[in-house]
Amino acid sequence: MLHARGKGIVNRIWTTSFYANQRIKIYFDGEKTPSINESVVSFFSGAKAPFLSPLVADDPVSSGGFISYMPFPFEKEIIIVTNADDLPETNYFNSINYQIFENDANVTTWSGSEDLSTARSIFSNKSEDPRSNSDYTTQTNTIDLAQGETQSVINNTKEN
Repeated sequence: MLHARGKGIVNRIWTTSFYANQRIKIYFDGEKTPSINESVVSFFSGAKAPFLSPLVADDPVSSGGFISYMPFPFEKEIIIVTNADDLPETNYFNSINYQIFENDANVTTWSGSEDLSTARSIFSNKSEDPRSNSDYTTQTNTIDLAQGETQSVINNTKEN
């Protein structure tokens, strides 16, 4: 599914067409044994720590696909695989979003003990803006324009 090298993070996995006995395995930084070796049912159920809802969801919850917004940071590389080749033929669709950072970036490889309470809170409150009021400013003003007149809305200077 993915093999990325460098310092980075996987921040989204979306896939379809899994069988109940299929597994997802994630290797970090040259591991011989994967840190994550879960059945897709367990990984995407949202019920088994640390892969908890609402950061992960299975196909009934996510309208037909399996989705993970769990952040998986890595210092050297990440490899994500499944045993799909061992199962009956079907069409698999995968989309994995990741970022590679500069070499001097401060990245700590995923351990499974990260505190994701803030991320879960943001995902649980979908209708709320996650930014604090200090992140942006709001300007309110009423402007009356004559025909053909222009005026900058941002800094309120008149232009003719």
